[in-house]
Amino acid sequence: MSDRRNAEDIYRERRASKNLDVENWRKYWEDAGPIRFAEEYLFCPPNVPPYPNWQASQEEKYCEGCKTTHKKFHDNGVPVHIILSEDQKTLLTDVWKNGIRLVLISAGRGAGKTFTYGVWDCWRMCMREYYEITCMGGSSEQSKIIQRYMDFWRRSHKEVGWIIHISSKAIGNRGCRTRMHGEIRFIPCSPTAAMGPHVNEVQVDEVCAAESKGVEGQEAIEAIDWQVTGRPETYVWMTSTSHFLLGKFYEILTNPIKYGFKVYFWGIAKHTSGKSSNQIYTDRDLTHWEPAVWWVTQDEITKLRRRKSNEEWLCWALGYPSLASGQVFRQGDLNAVVCSLCEI
Repeated sequence: MSDRRNAEDIYRERRASKNLDVENWRKYWEDAGPIRFAEEYLFCPPNVPPYPNWQASQEEKYCEGCKTTHKKFHDNGVPVHIILSEDQKTLLTDVWKNGIRLVLISAGRGAGKTFTYGVWDCWRMCMREYYEITCMGGSSEQSKIIQRYMDFWRRSHKEVGWIIHISSKAIGNRGCRTRMHGEIRFIPCSPTAAMGPHVNEVQVDEVCAAESKGVEGQEAIEAIDWQVTGRPETYVWMTSTSHFLLGKFYEILTNPIKYGFKVYFWGIAKHTSGKSSNQIYTDRDLTHWEPAVWWVTQDEITKLRRRKSNEEWLCWALGYPSLASGQVFRQGDLNAVVCSLCEI
């Protein structure tokens, strides 16, 4: 009886797959890549603010993802599909096409680093067979955020919902599984988690939050490299605001070539002069700062620049390490007083 039931389940799944034309769908979006997948297929999550001046960009055209003709924005100005920032597009292009396998993002709060994980993970898990990802958050709550994105897209899109068919929220067993024998685990960062099964990708969100908790968090970050041994085409991602400078994240941030990482700095604000934000962050003229991402408003940028100290602004808004992150001396000051005449 059990064998018959299993055979019937397999038959129903195959019939459903054929009706959805999942294989052709997967082939199309694998070739299209994660950026088009996000901007032409995935629906924009709820609680997103209206796009700036959306009325001027409103248009109606045929959408390859929806297979229908629809407007670009809902009547409240929220995009129908995701609109990525230029920083997000650059990163996704590098990882997808340019061979970048070790990624470190130092970002301000709200710059879109966690959401980028969600987009990449949804696309990757739908396109690959026998693919495994471990996604660790600096806190137990942080590790749940990406799963909420995945669940939204599972419910919103029949193809994603068919492929990523299980989403478990049991304590100690949070994760999603696919019909192509893929799995992504969402767990808090800990030494035990870091010594888990070998996977294709390890992603650590809010690394500094994990490292600032003490020895256990730092040991967990040190151990993640061992998870991607023995697998082809492996990736390690580290993202965080740079608010703790006594761990591996800051070590890699300041010496990426040694560790083989590519470093990205993301902020929610930019200076109107076009100069690098970390060189002009002390400018307190409110009219000189504007949003660097569309989901943060000018009013929010003005309020934050008015209320936050220079060091907080540098770290939490612009995405760079600062004195407020616990550093005792500035790197430039140290360079000025350290002798460079010999190797010692």
